[in-house]
Amino acid sequence: MKFKRIHINIERQIFLEDRSIGVMKIAHEYLDTDLKTWRAHEYDPQGHFVCYTMEPTVRKVPKVPGKTAIPAGTYDCIVNFSKRFQKPLPLIMNVPGFSGVRIHGGNRPEDTQGCVLAAFNHDQKSNVIFGNATSKVIEYMMEDYGEAILTITNKR
Repeated sequence: MKFKRIHINIERQIFLEDRSIGVMKIAHEYLDTDLKTWRAHEYDPQGHFVCYTMEPTVRKVPKVPGKTAIPAGTYDCIVNFSKRFQKPLPLIMNVPGFSGVRIHGGNRPEDTQGCVLAAFNHDQKSNVIFGNATSKVIEYMMEDYGEAILTITNKR
């Protein structure tokens, strides 16, 4: 029986014509065996800061392939082997109208191609991110057998 699960929370905060910048936090939830319910750490229910994210711009319609952020919502996320990158990376599952959406490193909008970029630093002047944080995200996910629940929200 699993007694812990990982939540990845991405809050998109900056919305530009060609990109969205957000903050990723990781929260751990534990099974309360007496109540048979899941609870977050009382001191950190929303999670702790892990990195910054960059995605394509948020669009209502029409979707532009490789240049549109996935819809805000909750998704399953797993670590599996990426043929394109030739290494294990987080894969965001069952995104309506999208396929192959991963979390990986990158700095600029042209690096996303529809994926979520993860980096430790954010240059607020140029709105680029840098310092690949993907291995840290994978490290957290491997605490829960390479799985996580991913929630993306838009702060407007």
